[in-house]
Amino acid sequence: MSRSAGIAVVCFVLGGVAGWWLGTYIAPEDTRAPDAGSQTSFAHPTAVAATGPASATAAPEPRSEREPLASSGLLDLQRLLESAPVPETGATGTIEGRVVTPELQPVPGVTIQAVANRPPSPDDRPAPAADPEADLETRIRDVVHLHRWQAATRRETTTDAQGEYRLGGLADSPYQIRASCRGYDVVSVREGAWKSVRPGERLDFVARRSVLLPVAVLSPDGSPWPSCAIHIRSGESHRTAAWSHDAPEVALAPGTHDLQARAPEGLASKAVPVTVQAGVRPDRLILQLAPTVGVHGRVIVGDDEAPHALHVWLVPVKHGAVPGSLEVPGLGRHLEVSADRLFAYRFDGLEAGLHAIGVGRTREFADHVESVAIRAPQTEQDVRLPPPDPRHYVHVTVLGPPDEPLSGVSVSARAISPSFELSHSPASIPGRNRSVWIRHSPEIEDDPGPLRHFVFAQSPWHGSVEREYRPGDDAAVALQFVTPALLKVSLQGAPGLASDLRLDLALVRHPIGPMSLWAAGAEPDAQGCAVLGPVQPGLHDLVLDMETDEGLPIEIARATVPLQSGENHWSLPVPPLYDVHVEIEDGAGSELELRSKDTARWFVLSEQADPEGRLVFRHVPAGNYALGAMPTEQMSIRVPAGGVIHFAPEPVNAMLVLIHSPDGLLARAGFQAGDVVIGVDGKRFENLGQLIGLLTEGTRRRDPAKLMVVRNGQELTIPFHLRDMDNHAKAGGRMEPSRWP
Repeated sequence: MSRSAGIAVVCFVLGGVAGWWLGTYIAPEDTRAPDAGSQTSFAHPTAVAATGPASATAAPEPRSEREPLASSGLLDLQRLLESAPVPETGATGTIEGRVVTPELQPVPGVTIQAVANRPPSPDDRPAPAADPEADLETRIRDVVHLHRWQAATRRETTTDAQGEYRLGGLADSPYQIRASCRGYDVVSVREGAWKSVRPGERLDFVARRSVLLPVAVLSPDGSPWPSCAIHIRSGESHRTAAWSHDAPEVALAPGTHDLQARAPEGLASKAVPVTVQAGVRPDRLILQLAPTVGVHGRVIVGDDEAPHALHVWLVPVKHGAVPGSLEVPGLGRHLEVSADRLFAYRFDGLEAGLHAIGVGRTREFADHVESVAIRAPQTEQDVRLPPPDPRHYVHVTVLGPPDEPLSGVSVSARAISPSFELSHSPASIPGRNRSVWIRHSPEIEDDPGPLRHFVFAQSPWHGSVEREYRPGDDAAVALQFVTPALLKVSLQGAPGLASDLRLDLALVRHPIGPMSLWAAGAEPDAQGCAVLGPVQPGLHDLVLDMETDEGLPIEIARATVPLQSGENHWSLPVPPLYDVHVEIEDGAGSELELRSKDTARWFVLSEQADPEGRLVFRHVPAGNYALGAMPTEQMSIRVPAGGVIHFAPEPVNAMLVLIHSPDGLLARAGFQAGDVVIGVDGKRFENLGQLIGLLTEGTRRRDPAKLMVVRNGQELTIPFHLRDMDNHAKAGGRMEPSRWP
């Protein structure tokens, strides 16, 4: 075989393998799983076999694949195929779920299929879709590896008589889960959730009786067309079904749908509305293909990032003004493109003229916008995405105890305002060497104060770490994990408490800023023992909570614990809990609340009296409480009470100040825990009605009200904007109805 003939054979085989992987038809992302009637090929979940000339709508062929191999002939190709890694077997993950009708009746015999979205990249290299600059040999090996991976991880089962299914032997990778049953339109309960399901998760489906619509597709000259894709839009959702001359029926749920035929040759029909009814045989629908005007291409990313998906917008340019990065996401048409498809995009049905193409790493922001002049019939334009801008992103590297990049870590970012409002980062983008690009948390509209920005990393094997950074100044941040700590806890002082009550133990890291970070939690066993961790060493608060019948946690014990790497031990004394017995004269069926006045552990309990007017609050920590029908009637009590409490409400004429955060607006205005507000603007509260009226009037003022406060027997005046009490988190506390003196 000559050198040129060898190269030709290699390129022919490579084209076949790449064609299987890429598919021959690029369509917008589906919003739900295909149904049985669509008869979508499982081997080509979103592809339609093309006949005739070379497809104009296929994903653009990478230019590097037109270059010859370093060596020629079939031996070179065989060597490359044999060198592609063989996927590991023995995976044990499972995905379970159920298929029911809208009336919650089980649907047996539904085919459930799973295929892994993408394998881990061999040798910690980027996946081929995310690395367009890789050499040809690397790309061949990666394509073959993907093929072997999907073949080895593909699973299929059917639902049983109860509509239940279980897919076993799954690798630790996201899967597409597809459900199909002839005569049914099967969709996931959570729209779009079928696209990425991990082992251990559950995915349920709803199956609705479908109507089979006969469809005929004609070529532009009127002759029968062999096969194409039918794009179906139903309200806000849309999907693509495979169609062929041999399988001409499309399954539709009863209702109105828009159907459009799309072929790989740059052809499409008009979208035709169709209404189908259950039990009624619909007439045949005829769709005729015609040339379309469109644009297609690829988004090319740099070597420093490996995103799984990107967003592409296409916006017509009016009056020569190209829209900016913030304007594009709210205009024109949108696609989400994936790395598995080489970030290929395609827009059809356009008008020729100048358009703007925007590409974003998140749905809310276009990181790059450029113009494209679209001409009939098709325009090809690749878009190169610039590296993440340090003005908008921070590059985060997570290092493990050996000072090496750590895998299996969840990285996120948050920002905190001076008034304790939180702002979360909209997205994170995988980078090379297990790093992450994170977009800065956005500003808070109604809180103009400067934000403090933090990045967090959570590892199931090491705990969590955090670090503050300055956007724009800190372009890169490194988070360092050290050898983690484990804490073995034993509860002391309350025999049998752990078996009688619902208890939870939690470790809360001491804050590096105006917040505390939950680190670990566990339920103590019947002997009052638990193991918490792994967590990073340092000072932690060990908190013991009791869960009420309403599911609310009540803190009953807390201790500060210094943790070191390795195993730690701590004995936590548990204070006694008391039952509070209350009697209400003529109070049959009355409901009372017990509100804690302790700012460190504020909570509310509620109980209803029996026909004799008696009720009991069980397992109450010692402290000061307000008892009553809030806020109209209440009385102050102390627990333990030393006997039955006879409910005798006291008139409300004051407000008790409770401080939750030293950084809140109440504390910054000068309030302290335990302050009693007795009036406003020189007017003392006489009763509850006057109190509510004066405070309501104060919330309408733009200037601060002058609150009359009693502290340790001394009166003072503190200016405060009463409208800030609407948000307890921002205020850093609250005011509770009370009695003074």
